[in-house]
Amino acid sequence: WDVERALPLGGVFFIEQADVDEVIPIGPGEATTRINESATQLSARHSRMMELEEIRDYRKMQFSNAYELARSVPAFILRETLTGRFWVEMEKALGRHRAAKSQDGPPG
Repeated sequence: WDVERALPLGGVFFIEQADVDEVIPIGPGEATTRINESATQLSARHSRMMELEEIRDYRKMQFSNAYELARSVPAFILRETLTGRFWVEMEKALGRHRAAKSQDGPPG
């Protein structure tokens, strides 16, 4: 697979196990928090090798990146069952988001 090929990111989904498949839109504030928390968990091992000042700078950059991502793409909580068809719910949510965005008109 060509890792140099760029594709647009349609949305960010935070997965939760549930009794019913559903998608819940979340705002940029909650999305920023969740993205930043995920990045912190992923970088925990790496940050243990850094000096305190490096960690501070890294976390500021990480939060800034989380904020920019949350502002740029829609975010959702994806509640899924073990046997459900979660991808259908994802496609519906992204379709609703695109439709709402196109009704808003071009940014002005």
